[in-house]
Amino acid sequence: MGQLAGTLDLAGSFAEAESLFTETLEMRRRWLGVDAPETLGALNSIAMMRWRRNDLAGAEEAVREAMRLGSRRGLADSNPYTLNSMHVLGVILRDQGHYEQSELQLRRALAGRRMVLGPNQAPVAATLRQLGVLLHRTGRDAEAEQLLRQALQIYRLRQPARNLNIAGVESELAGVITARKRPSEAEPLLRDALSIQSEQLKPSDPRLAETRRVLGVTLAALGNQAEAETLLLASYRVAKDHPFGVGERQATLRSLIAFYVERRRADEADAYRRLLSAR
Repeated sequence: MGQLAGTLDLAGSFAEAESLFTETLEMRRRWLGVDAPETLGALNSIAMMRWRRNDLAGAEEAVREAMRLGSRRGLADSNPYTLNSMHVLGVILRDQGHYEQSELQLRRALAGRRMVLGPNQAPVAATLRQLGVLLHRTGRDAEAEQLLRQALQIYRLRQPARNLNIAGVESELAGVITARKRPSEAEPLLRDALSIQSEQLKPSDPRLAETRRVLGVTLAALGNQAEAETLLLASYRVAKDHPFGVGERQATLRSLIAFYVERRRADEADAYRRLLSAR
């Protein structure tokens, strides 16, 4: 049941995923105990589901409960469930803007997962990915690119082709590569990511909006202005109406403003500035 809930969550079917995650948690509490490792795993899954829904406070509450119960049970820092809690907390802290605390948790989770699981396992890739995103946000793009490339290599080794995790890392890696002024290298990664996501996600999913935005920025850097504008506008149409798309909506508005400023289209840039300031 928990595995099905995770699949639904990853695919963006949040209501169905939430119902199954909650049912899984209650069953594990009843039959295994409130502080059983498997129960802590269910709490971490609920935390990540809430994070995807942009409920950062609810996500933090769930993962800190998992960590409190794990400590009460005496789980070591090297326990896979403890390491998962570190990973989840690091992701949430990052998106709350607590970058130093986030980096501490993610680096601890990465070192522990490598030691316990080995260097080429999917959980290691997951932490490499989230740490790479943090480093990109804090301007450390050389290390971010290195970590995201490692994550992509592991996912391609361990997961089926055309997997959503592969598409997500391709999109994030391409954003770093474009920021490092190599847009021609980023474009094929983004085209592949968009192809995978278009097949497997709902048209309203914010992850599609993100990939379209990054591809739009990349194509603008390559001089393909018409397709770039089409993609940026398509990204905004999705992100502006999605209840969990606040961060992507703001990112797309900033990208549209930059696009129109660079092309001396002041009226359009001002219109999107007003939308950004109104949020």
